[in-house]
Amino acid sequence: AATKPELENTWYRAERLVVGPGKSMPVPTHDGTTVIVMQTPGAAAVDGPTWSPMNGPGDFARIDGAQKYVVHNRGTADIEVVAVA
Repeated sequence: AATKPELENTWYRAERLVVGPGKSMPVPTHDGTTVIVMQTPGAAAVDGPTWSPMNGPGDFARIDGAQKYVVHNRGTADIEVVAVA
């Protein structure tokens, strides 16, 4: 994966993504399911074969980790999300 994990062990890999206002960032791909969890206030969306809005801390999207997805920051401040595979 292109990002450095926050946590990696036999069962999980957690990666933190910081996305600037109006910017987008690809979600790291992995085999199996990935859960994207919003960590900060703001407006975001996870876009790929499916689309999921996220509007604040705790909002999440469950995605097929092998598919290509992008996190879009739709707000005016940086957002942070954690991708757990």
